[in-house]
Amino acid sequence: MRGDMWDGLDAVAWRQLRHNYGRATDLPPLLRACADPDADVATRSLDELHNKVHHQGGWVCPAAAASPSCCGWPRIGRFT
Repeated sequence: MRGDMWDGLDAVAWRQLRHNYGRATDLPPLLRACADPDADVATRSLDELHNKVHHQGGWVCPAAAASPSCCGWPRIGRFT
């Protein structure tokens, strides 16, 4: 069942989206790293992802594209 939370992730035109640090092409690997079995890797990735899509208290454009993948995280058990 884990595979379905990533469905469509690579279909997003990340290159056309920008966060406060540049193009959003770095978000798919970050999203996948948030589900890493190593809790330290997942935590660091989640912190970095949060900083990029919720910068200084405001949501930026790529947040909407990242949301479907984030919704699948409870299924992997780490974020429940």
